[in-house]
Amino acid sequence: MIQCSTMKASLSEKANVESIGETMDTKQVGNRMEPKKKVTMKDIAKYLNVDRTTVSKALASIPGVSEQMKERVNKAAEELGYRKDNFASGLTTGKNSLLGIVLADIVRGVFAPLITNFQQTAKSYNYGVILQYVNPHSDDLVQAIDLLKQQRVAGVTFVGGATEKKHDGLLIDLAESGVAVNTTRRDFIHNRIDSIRFDNKGAGRAATQYLLGLGHRNIAYLSKKAESGTEYERREGYLQAMYEAELQPTLVEIKDHPVITPGEEVTVSYRRMKEAWLEGLRPSAVIGANDNYALGAMHALKEEDVPIPDEVSVVGFDDLHAVLAVPQMTSLRMPTGPSGAVAVRLLMERLKQPERLHSREVLEYDLIERESTGKARSAD
Repeated sequence: MIQCSTMKASLSEKANVESIGETMDTKQVGNRMEPKKKVTMKDIAKYLNVDRTTVSKALASIPGVSEQMKERVNKAAEELGYRKDNFASGLTTGKNSLLGIVLADIVRGVFAPLITNFQQTAKSYNYGVILQYVNPHSDDLVQAIDLLKQQRVAGVTFVGGATEKKHDGLLIDLAESGVAVNTTRRDFIHNRIDSIRFDNKGAGRAATQYLLGLGHRNIAYLSKKAESGTEYERREGYLQAMYEAELQPTLVEIKDHPVITPGEEVTVSYRRMKEAWLEGLRPSAVIGANDNYALGAMHALKEEDVPIPDEVSVVGFDDLHAVLAVPQMTSLRMPTGPSGAVAVRLLMERLKQPERLHSREVLEYDLIERESTGKARSAD
């Protein structure tokens, strides 16, 4: 009996779509063709023999409609060629079909692949994107969140250094207002806020273990003095690998620049590496906290006529412009591209299931081996 009932429903729906399809087809009027009629929620309701309210709730993922009905409605919408009316949806849900993405780092371009994939993935869900660039040390973030609220965004992703611990309350308030929220911050945990994390510590450890595998034992790490964030986590991975190998770590820290902009990283790291070399530092390998630090180290070494990688190997992180270095730089590629798609997916899942538990995605780096690294002399 159940199978017969299902069969009848299917035939009924097929008849309905054929009937509706006749009204959607173009009609020839004189020498021209009139455009197809726009498919509405009313058409979908007629097709499924349900009320319009049910269709509206199903398309907007509003509670009160079964998952089975949501599937039927979405399938019917696709078959009929229904296109979502974002304005009408916003009136129903109180939210527009918009997602926000808030970033702090735009100079080095490390998050450009994230933005691209975020926009493309959002588009596949019929969502638009609003980008906000902020300085976390000013009031920019408060203004950015206010603007996103005014635009009635459905969800927001906070990337990298866009937020700090002092901003936790802002993110929690936004999430509790009904906006889907996620962040790439490693130190932020909240039941209603999902996270996408780059395994920065694992990358630092992997870079060090890679050099250890080439026979290097005297490995220096060049970075600014940091107590948190990406550079700090990469340094912690380096320290872990050195201690595991029972070797003494060598930290070459930039202490006289508490704030280093991306545009200053090459110059500042060049000066610090040259200073350390002139003071007698003789590592067989140098790891830069990112590609810019590593590039600065390479400039300093070349100026001192140190052959790379014959005498000193150099490794960076991010793989932004590493291929343009001479010699081409070995780098650990940050998984920023995949993270954009992951961020949108988590926002969509949060919108469908607002009460579900916190979800955490951890993304691994890829080691891109090039010409700036080689076996240590002692390993030959």
